[in-house]
Order: sequence, then C-alpha cells, then structure tokens
Amino acid sequence: MTESTRVSLLIRVRDLADGPSWGEFDAIYRPLIFGYLRRLGLGAFDADELTQEVFSRLMKKLPTYELDRQKARFRTFLWKVTYHTLVDRARRQKVRDEAERQWMRKFRETEESIRRKHEEEWRLMHRRRLLQVVLPWVQSQTSPRLWTCFEGLMLLDRPAKEIAAELGLSKNSVYVYSHRVLQRIRDRCARIEGEHDDGDDLEPS
Repeated sequence: MTESTRVSLLIRVRDLADGPSWGEFDAIYRPLIFGYLRRLGLGAFDADELTQEVFSRLMKKLPTYELDRQKARFRTFLWKVTYHTLVDRARRQKVRDEAERQWMRKFRETEESIRRKHEEEWRLMHRRRLLQVVLPWVQSQTSPRLWTCFEGLMLLDRPAKEIAAELGLSKNSVYVYSHRVLQRIRDRCARIEGEHDDGDDLEPS
C-alpha cells in the first residue's frame, strides 16, 4: 500500500498542485454533482456549467477544509457547496421561461422541510456513487469465495443457508465473510472521505 492510499483523499486535495489526487477526486465527485443537478431538472449544458462552478468553489475551500464529524460529514459539506451554488445562480439569473421560473422558485425556497428533502436525495445519490467507485475495487482485492458470500447475502439478498451449501461452508462463515468484506468497503470509503461510518449508511441496499 502506498503512502497516498493511506492518506485520505480529502487531505491530499488540499494541495492544489496534486494533479493525480485531484483527478481521482474529479472522477468520483463530478458524476455525482452532475447527476444530482440533472435529477433536479437542469439541462445538460446548465448542469455541466454549474458542476464546474461547484468545483471552482471547492478548489478555494478544500485547502482549508477540516473534517469534524461532530459538526458535519463531508457529504453534507459537499451538498451545501452544491446547494448554495444553485441558490446563487437563481439569484443572479433572469427568468427566461416558465420551466426556469419553476426551477428558480424551487431553489429560492428556504423552508427547512424543502432543504431536508433535497439533502436526503443527495445523501442517497452520494452513497450510490461511493459504492459504484468502491465495490469494484474491493472485489478486485477479495477472494472469489469471500466476495460470493458478500454479494449473495448483502447484494442479492440470498439466504445464508443456500450460499453456505453452494460453497461448502457453515452458515456462520457466510455471515463472517460477508461482514469482513463490508468492513473493507467501509475502510475504503474512509480512505476517500477521511471518516469511518458507524452505522448502516454505506451498507449496500
């Protein structure tokens, strides 16, 4: 394992000159931000333009970003940067058509319930994106037997007894191997965002 894989990606991107780390950060989070904006109804051009604006803001904020789980997780920080970029655009831009009026009205809304709804949608998309990145990597580092246990139990919702019979294992071993792989997934996510999850948030569903 290299030094760069031991250090959280969020620490490495504090250095704006670290091209490989910023390339990794871009590959993980640009599709998430772009997809989120598209899901909210923006056209491809506007979503791409706003995604770039989010990244411009991140390049200013991340060099001094300090992870503090007691205050907020990185996904919350990233959502707030994205959300405020949207709100600022809505305040700047003149209304051109009804579709845009509806979009601007949505993001000028400040009620907490609306903000919670948008943040929850972000949370789900964030989890899916991390798993899209992490699962293939973990699978490549895991023996086929362990991965089959994890995939069957956690991803395909197969009975542990059925998997055990297929692999010639005890039922308990299936659970042990599955959770061993799950821990590797959580560890890998922690290497990206610098934090370990202490609940079910990163468990595939």
